[in-house]
Amino acid sequence: SLVLTNDVSARLTPDMELNDQRLIQGQIEWVRNEEGFIHEDVEFLRLQPDNPISRFGVFAKRDIQRSELIFRIPRQCILGPEVEEDEINWICDTHQV
Repeated sequence: SLVLTNDVSARLTPDMELNDQRLIQGQIEWVRNEEGFIHEDVEFLRLQPDNPISRFGVFAKRDIQRSELIFRIPRQCILGPEVEEDEINWICDTHQV
């Protein structure tokens, strides 16, 4: 669930923003070290920039051509419950395994 707040104390501080950047960069490096690919012209940002508990989204820094690869996430980098291949019930059909 998404919680919205106008509480000033819930705003991102510079330290929180730096932690977000480190977290995101660490995950990008991890995927790339595992032979994955993340397009250099996408960025990961909070959906509500001033809300420290807002979810992250992926945004293009420029127009990306339809034929360009945006992500290739190796199976070992997919975070989720341990399930058998035939038990996977994807909620999004825009991925390719």
